[in-house]
Amino acid sequence: MDNQKISLNIFTISLIAIGISFAFRTLLVSPIDKIFGQSTSSTVKISKDLTNSYTIPSGASKIGICDTKYTILGNIDALKKEQKLVISTITIDFDNSPVVGYIKTSLANNQQQQSPTLANPFADKATINQKIDTELSIAFTFVSTLNTAAASIECNFGMSIAQWTCKSHGFVV
Repeated sequence: MDNQKISLNIFTISLIAIGISFAFRTLLVSPIDKIFGQSTSSTVKISKDLTNSYTIPSGASKIGICDTKYTILGNIDALKKEQKLVISTITIDFDNSPVVGYIKTSLANNQQQQSPTLANPFADKATINQKIDTELSIAFTFVSTLNTAAASIECNFGMSIAQWTCKSHGFVV
């Protein structure tokens, strides 16, 4: 009988210790860990919001506004380490986007007037990929100068390649 009470007490104490350990771990989790749901020492998270619209005037379908926003979050060291992979992931994703064929280049008015034919207003994939690489590389360069534990990069890719931007923001966790 005494052995059962001792075993039950040891079991109860073990459960209490596990509960206390879990409670302390929960209190010590950083805000960025809560965002990722895991340890962030080597985690980079990319999310994408794609908005597009279509109009149908007189039986024809016409694309309206397209806007793609990528948000990259991570520990500064992880972002630096995974820069090339982040850029290639976003490039491949955008290349497979349904709006990739509707991105316009910015042609100067004098180029349009000198051409005897109508110029193609849409950017090719090579131009799009180069712009993604350039904008993200600039943002990653800024990230490497931050004195914070973590950072986010927000890229806005709309209908005109000339207006594409990526901006970096550091935050303390």
